[in-house]
Amino acid sequence: MPAEILHEGGFWYAIINGQIQAPHTDPALAEGLSKIWHYGIKIDQPTYDWLVATRDAAATLDPEHPSLHPDKAINHNRLKPLAIPPSPAAAA
Repeated sequence: MPAEILHEGGFWYAIINGQIQAPHTDPALAEGLSKIWHYGIKIDQPTYDWLVATRDAAATLDPEHPSLHPDKAINHNRLKPLAIPPSPAAAA
């Protein structure tokens, strides 16, 4: 799931799966920021763009795709093939 931490205008905030979370001047109190900080992994911009493209493709092709519902358990027997752009690693 694409996510990022931003610090602008004295406020810290997180963008998780395209949704801006509630900002705060204290990063420990900014909604969602601790999840990214403790459980996320640092990725480069092409990988972030690929995750966004995957999410967007899923929204169009399969509204039940796990990338659109990260809080639900994944049923691997119900997953459909999803046409997504190649990952940045494949392009290299």
